[in-house]
Amino acid sequence: MGMVYADNSFLVSLYLPDANSPAAQQRFRIDWQIPLTPFGESEIANAFELACFRRLLARAAVDRA
Repeated sequence: MGMVYADNSFLVSLYLPDANSPAAQQRFRIDWQIPLTPFGESEIANAFELACFRRLLARAAVDRA
């Protein structure tokens, strides 16, 4: 299998519980090679920081992610 592109919201749903998490977890395959651009990395980091601000994630969890 080649490379797979995943939208950043798909990747965030793998880490943060939301309405799309069950579907994302069902479709995710461990053998995927998912490219991540610097912009995508920034978007994901922002989503984690927002979850921390909303007290959905602890600071330590955001730092580990």
